[in-house]
Amino acid sequence: RPSRHSHSAAGGGAKRGSDSSAHPGPRCDMAQPLVDAMGPEAVLYLQYAVHAAFVLLVLAASYPLPLSTAVVVAVLALVTQPLQVLVRIHAYDDQDVDVPYEVLTFIKQLLVVGFGALPVLFFRVSDATQHWALGRVAYGALTVNLLWTLVYESQYATFCAYVQPVNVVLACTALAVRFFHAERGGFAPLRKVGGPRGIPIFTATPLSWVVPYTAWSVIFASTYIDGDAISQAFAFWMGMFAQMWLVDRAGARPGALPGLNPGYHWLFPRAVALGAYASTAPLARLTGYLAPRLTCSPAITVAAALTAVLFATDLAIAVYDRVRLPSSRVHELV
Repeated sequence: RPSRHSHSAAGGGAKRGSDSSAHPGPRCDMAQPLVDAMGPEAVLYLQYAVHAAFVLLVLAASYPLPLSTAVVVAVLALVTQPLQVLVRIHAYDDQDVDVPYEVLTFIKQLLVVGFGALPVLFFRVSDATQHWALGRVAYGALTVNLLWTLVYESQYATFCAYVQPVNVVLACTALAVRFFHAERGGFAPLRKVGGPRGIPIFTATPLSWVVPYTAWSVIFASTYIDGDAISQAFAFWMGMFAQMWLVDRAGARPGALPGLNPGYHWLFPRAVALGAYASTAPLARLTGYLAPRLTCSPAITVAAALTAVLFATDLAIAVYDRVRLPSSRVHELV
């Protein structure tokens, strides 16, 4: 499989004001020493193992081991990025390490873990059944996580780069409508189903929002970061199903709660997935072998446009539907 350092995104569109049609990327193949030592297939399997560990972390957080997962993710966040830089400098003799860039990446990694994964993991194991402050932090972090992608989109003159920002604006607007309706109604959007040790839900993200968000996330990540970043979407959907299974196992069957939207289970596994991915991705990048990025092909263009339609539909639902407690029975469960 091609190295991320050698492939181009010819269909990804030229930068605004530039004749270049390729995405920027690292200037050297930092994985070559590892390939020479282990062989290309072994390096590829090593990368798959890293991504499998990432998915397992999300599942462990969603079901049996939220506190242990918090410890593992925190340790990985502190260790993996510095380890990657040290290995590249001392083992690979990489002369092109951009230290300021790596430091900023490390800071971003700590912010993602510190303001995303760890707070929801500690809420999961706490005795609180709802949390106003953490709900506001989750809303703010999610909005920022959407808006920062506009920096990437502004660099390229493609149809995708024009449609994807529209998707971001629609997604953030729908989030804001639901969140502020909940605040005005005195209902904390971040709460638990099933008592103090129950399952966290976030009522600002119904399934009508999660589905287009997944499409937008896959298009963005695989176009501007790398194809393997779509494993994040796979992981948070797995986490959602795990949470729904837990609710079912606890006797609070989603079918018995007509208003308990499956999308309400999204925030917890998404925050953990983002933190776990940020913590493990440096190890995958160290191998140098990542899936080729997608391009703004006609199929991707149509997918981005359909995503915009779905986000617009969800925004209409958010505006015209009164945000309320999913079911009277939820009062008893929480």
